[in-house]
Amino acid sequence: MDKFRKILLPVLPALAGPAVAGCSQDSHRPDVLFILVDDMQAGAIAALGNPDTVTPNIDSLCNEGTVFTDAYTSGALCGALSMPSRAMLMTGRHLFEIQSDGLAIPASHVTMPEHFRAAGYRTFATGKWHSDKASFARSFSSGDNIFFGGMHPYEDGGHSAPHLYHFDPSGKYDAGMFIGDRFSSEMFADAAISFIEKASKEPEPFMAYVAFSSPHDPRNVLPDYGQKYSPDTLSVPESFLPRHPFDNGELAIRDEMILPPPRTPEQIKKEMSMYYGMVR
Repeated sequence: MDKFRKILLPVLPALAGPAVAGCSQDSHRPDVLFILVDDMQAGAIAALGNPDTVTPNIDSLCNEGTVFTDAYTSGALCGALSMPSRAMLMTGRHLFEIQSDGLAIPASHVTMPEHFRAAGYRTFATGKWHSDKASFARSFSSGDNIFFGGMHPYEDGGHSAPHLYHFDPSGKYDAGMFIGDRFSSEMFADAAISFIEKASKEPEPFMAYVAFSSPHDPRNVLPDYGQKYSPDTLSVPESFLPRHPFDNGELAIRDEMILPPPRTPEQIKKEMSMYYGMVR
């Protein structure tokens, strides 16, 4: 595990995912660590041109690996962009080929981790799975601190009190939900680290899928960690407008109403300070 090939894959503006392959004890089949983050724009990364952000770990992946700067989301037929995006990413299918906007992945749509399992890999998952539990059970042979859903509710503590599950071998997950006692990013990272430390000693290669729910709102900044940003030090994006320039048919959905228009530069910089803090 001391030698790695690193590839940063901003496969979707809403879902930037570094996939890291390392050396297992089986030199012909490398271990794979696939990291996905939720709602992180490429413009939040210092190495990709943002002078206001501090992102050293992601920068190192950019600088040592390969960055795809012209990859875009296919959009969605529902309000939750990450749900169909994840189903497309897992199955290699287009937006119009997935089912139920990605809410469910049928058994006929074989997922990426299913292919790894069939090839003899140990498959592990932690973090967000924005689809059905049956497809999760088919895809992964182990996991921990699993979040089934789209986002951590504002009214229940957000990222500071994530609603999680331990791995259920039966795949049903009918009971046993617990509230995490730490920030979501810590819960997912710790589960991944624990798995990798154990799996790296085993003869079988592994594929670990680590899906952080940050920096998706609620904008809870991890306390006492990382770079803090002051709104008055940030620049407003050149594309800023108080209102959307035309009616796109979805100006009253949840995402638009978190900060209702007309918006001011001061409001935008405050939101950006919290968003960048979560990215950090």
